[in-house]
Amino acid sequence: MTDPSANISIRPLEVDDLETLFAFQADPQSSHMAAFTAKNVTDRDAYMTKWHRLLADATVVSRTILLQESANDPMIVGSVATFLFGDERNVTYGVGRRYWGRGFATRGLQLLLAEVHDRPLFARAASDNFGSIRVLQKCGFCEIGRDRFFAEARGRETEETIFKLP
Repeated sequence: MTDPSANISIRPLEVDDLETLFAFQADPQSSHMAAFTAKNVTDRDAYMTKWHRLLADATVVSRTILLQESANDPMIVGSVATFLFGDERNVTYGVGRRYWGRGFATRGLQLLLAEVHDRPLFARAASDNFGSIRVLQKCGFCEIGRDRFFAEARGRETEETIFKLP
């Protein structure tokens, strides 16, 4: 059996990727799992404005996760990025729901970590998002704490697990 994550690559995120990535994050089940999202994940204009700002920010490293299944053009399956949250460099990632559970987020994050050498890195995940937590653990992140914050996608306070890659 072939490992589908072996066909994963990343490249700098491009404006043309945003429509596909917007559709992924606007999915109700995906936004529920992510929990800590924009107030309205279906607001395309707000999403595009945010991403145009992020793409112009030199402190943000954003990559598109691609799957090469055949000789055809690679398919966008998600994104991965680093950004500053206060004085700490954090990672974030997401893949379209139809790609969950196939190792694509893990491989995308591994590729980003090989490219970005800043350490320590931090990450956060809703404590009940076991898939996301597993991605972080596979990439060497260790739990360093928990906190509670209001999760827009859930409309309630939600526990968040905080991770660190030394």
